[in-house]
Amino acid sequence: MKDEKDNDKNKIVAESVGDLPVNSRIYINYENNPPTINFDYPDTSTNQITHSSSTYLFAAIATLFMCMFLIVFWNSFINHTFFQHTSIEDFHLNDVRAVRYNFTNMSDIFIEYRWNNKTYDTVYVFDKGGAGMLWYYPTFVSITAAQGTFKILVSASIFYLILIIIFYINVKWISLVFTKTKWGHKNFPEINKRLHGKDYMAEFLPKDFDELGYTRTSDGRWFIELPLFKNMYMDYEADGEFSKYLAKINVVEHPFSRYVKKKGVSLTRIKKAKKKAQNSKEMDIYYDKKVNIYLWKTTFEFKQKPTTGYLRLWFTVWICLLMGMFIVFII
Repeated sequence: MKDEKDNDKNKIVAESVGDLPVNSRIYINYENNPPTINFDYPDTSTNQITHSSSTYLFAAIATLFMCMFLIVFWNSFINHTFFQHTSIEDFHLNDVRAVRYNFTNMSDIFIEYRWNNKTYDTVYVFDKGGAGMLWYYPTFVSITAAQGTFKILVSASIFYLILIIIFYINVKWISLVFTKTKWGHKNFPEINKRLHGKDYMAEFLPKDFDELGYTRTSDGRWFIELPLFKNMYMDYEADGEFSKYLAKINVVEHPFSRYVKKKGVSLTRIKKAKKKAQNSKEMDIYYDKKVNIYLWKTTFEFKQKPTTGYLRLWFTVWICLLMGMFIVFII
């Protein structure tokens, strides 16, 4: 009796990497020796890579590290350039005085201090507050801080604008790495596989040919179909006669069209047109029909009807949204 390791050595393994790491048709033929794998592309646009969750994830991580580096560098530059000889001893409190208002029983506190050879002043308003003004408690409001709100908003706006620009640049160069390099062609699908994982699993047994109503193809072969999945990840395992009689695997997109609103056409105009339209064909002038590259199906063809073993499939249905990375930047 042969050892399982010997059997594994005798297995013929076929590997192939497509010309582009985009959604592609895949045709696997086990009737050839060794098996052949061919690719075909319904859409070769690299926007699929640019706007993929994998690219956004790497761009977000790169942006986070770059921003951390810039913040550390800027703080170091400020400290060693403008405040090189500044210490806590350079601070001196010049004057603190309070002005009481008898009518309101409130006070303003004026503070004047000197730091880094410059004189600053601020005013704290000793105010009253309370939920619904049902009771009072004292609060301090800095007038100087209130006057600086506009500056803070401008600074924050500049920071987030720089953040967006850095993120955009990172998306571009990362998508170029995935598109233009052999490493990207090979690893981009693998990265997507690891990010999205085996979200769904289906198992087919010999009895399913009858119970699920699977019939034979025009050339007399039996088949099993995975009717819908995202072209992000799909893996399979065939055992027994499912493996013995497996002849072909075809991964193809559904013959759908995506109805996409034309650029420059407002939603208000479309709503008005829908009210007047007698049939859906009249709305075609407002939309472009684009080839479907996101909804796919897989067909497994068998030379004979399997009577033993099983066919297991692992696949992804929905693409994960990585909004959590953007929350990190907002915080």
